[in-house]
Amino acid sequence: MALLRTSALLLLATLTGWATPALSASDPSGPDIQQKTVRASTYFLGEFEVAKSAFQERIKPLAEDVALAAVRRARLEITGPLTLMLPDFRDYEGTAELPVAFAYPVRGQGRRVPRYQTERKGPFKCLTAVFDESTQTAKTLWQALYKEAKQRGLEPSHDNRVVIRKQGDGYQSEYQLGLL
Repeated sequence: MALLRTSALLLLATLTGWATPALSASDPSGPDIQQKTVRASTYFLGEFEVAKSAFQERIKPLAEDVALAAVRRARLEITGPLTLMLPDFRDYEGTAELPVAFAYPVRGQGRRVPRYQTERKGPFKCLTAVFDESTQTAKTLWQALYKEAKQRGLEPSHDNRVVIRKQGDGYQSEYQLGLL
């Protein structure tokens, strides 16, 4: 439950009032941003149009619905953390809803389940940073990722992810800015 509450708060901050990232002087104590390629994986996912104003209330039931559908109905084994697949927020400024795919990496042949899909995603090249709510907001972390991409001469792919992992007694959210 803490995972979903934390995720809701992080994403709510990201989804409301998103503006084109400001490219100002960097903070030397800013986030540790790395470039990596996430290996290809098969995901079981549900795609939803989520009202930005209701995102906090919707995240927990949607994440649970997708996990239960994967395990009980599709008979797949979940092999990794909840992954929220998000568009480029700049494309959705001024809109009331945002398309979000709630996804879990899975293994197995499984069965087809209406409203859900199993999709093989190729390698995902991205800039990544771990969210630390004590030193940043979700918005400032996304801004830092966009700024870093520009400084490195990289082009965002309009495909972003937030990977939420259990860590000790809490959760860790890794923000991934997709690259072309």
